[in-house]
Amino acid sequence: QSSLNQLFATARDHQSGAILAQPATDTVKWEEGCTITKTLDRTHVWLAQTPQVFSLELLKSAMEQARKDKKKITDEASAVEMLGLRPMLVEGHRDNIKITVAEDLSLAAFFLDKIMKESD
Repeated sequence: QSSLNQLFATARDHQSGAILAQPATDTVKWEEGCTITKTLDRTHVWLAQTPQVFSLELLKSAMEQARKDKKKITDEASAVEMLGLRPMLVEGHRDNIKITVAEDLSLAAFFLDKIMKESD
């Protein structure tokens, strides 16, 4: 079953929605004042991907509440989490990258080029 099919099935079965994500493989450091204060246990760290699937009603409510409370959100899941809900994780693929910073565009171009060559 593809990760997208699994994502939609999981979101359909859970009122809190679901997101694609990858387990962290890098060592994750916690910083305070540019100094490492601890190393996080990556066993429980996942890297969020897209798409993120929620019912329209839930997503609208979460976004409106975040705006009303002037809360900073980084993705749809963080807005839903602020409502006290716990979206489900569905393992995605490493080549499903998020475009967050300018450097991500060249990586996306690389993956798209690879996909196009494989489909020829």
